[in-house]
Amino acid sequence: AGIPALWQKFNEHFGHIPTQVGKIAFGLCAMQPGKPGFRYVAGVRVTRTDDLPTEFETISVPAQAWAIFPHEGHINAIPATVDAAFRTWLPTSGRKIGAFPDVLEFYGADFDPETGLGTVEIWLPLADQMTKS
Repeated sequence: AGIPALWQKFNEHFGHIPTQVGKIAFGLCAMQPGKPGFRYVAGVRVTRTDDLPTEFETISVPAQAWAIFPHEGHINAIPATVDAAFRTWLPTSGRKIGAFPDVLEFYGADFDPETGLGTVEIWLPLADQMTKS
């Protein structure tokens, strides 16, 4: 329930964030070592951070290779796409997850938060080295 509520609050600012780049959004998921669960942040790309409202936080995502998985259908089914990426693709890919973030959700310009439909992708950061089989 917390993630949809976060997006609802964030969407009040979407499109009006100083130096926002385009009409795409991201959901960042990161495990918190030593704590239960994960941290989830809703955000957009910006060109500068000095004009952001004080309640906003800046997070830098490092440049890295990504495995990208298109999500089909309603946003409520996104856990199935994440599960398929981690439990089906990753173990057979020979790849390892990069350091940060654990998962990045990409919401395209055509994504409609009212209907829960549009372009959505799950991005897994990849470590530079492949594992040996």
